[in-house]
Amino acid sequence: MTIGERHYKVKGKGWKKYHYIDAQAWMGYGGMGLGIMVDENRNNYLRFKCGAGFIGYLTYDNFKVFNHNYGLIGVLPILNP
Repeated sequence: MTIGERHYKVKGKGWKKYHYIDAQAWMGYGGMGLGIMVDENRNNYLRFKCGAGFIGYLTYDNFKVFNHNYGLIGVLPILNP
């Protein structure tokens, strides 16, 4: 499970943000996820994500706000002893 907040800039409108929660499965160096994002107006959107990498991941997201979005994320693994 991933919970986060993303900030992005819209031309002529300044900075916006949304919150998201995803269920993700990463097997080795790649994976995918499905979740929900909530914008500042409390609108909900389905979110699809996939990516590949190690510690840093190249990602692809598809959802209403950014129809096709490519990015780079860092990962902080939390291990359960």
